Amino acid sequence: MSLGPQVRARLRRRFVGGLLGQLDRMRALDIQLAEGAQLAEGAQLAEGAREELRTIGHRLAGTGSSFGLPRLSTLGRALEHAPDEQMRPALAALMDAIGDVLRSEDKDPPPPSSPTSPSSP
Repeated sequence: MSLGPQVRARLRRRFVGGLLGQLDRMRALDIQLAEGAQLAEGAQLAEGAREELRTIGHRLAGTGSSFGLPRLSTLGRALEHAPDEQMRPALAALMDAIGDVLRSEDKDPPPPSSPTSPSSP
């Protein structure tokens, strides 16, 4: 069974809307990686951050293309499989791509099926 265009558009908006929260979480994890590299006791903190980032990368690798965002899938997969020493550059690339998506979606007009507000005189 195929989803209709309105359902797909609604699911995409929901997915894109959730990217902002993911971006905030990725920023926090990036800070943990940086702190972990500087503190002797930060190794466990950094390892936990890497594990969570790999999970985020895995999810985006699976869902990005489903919503017409193949770049997120590609960069998510790169983050998921990045060696520890390449984790932060892979993360930066993915965060930049998410920012691009959020900016472009913000500029797009709402689809014709969504309700519009009446104009004030």
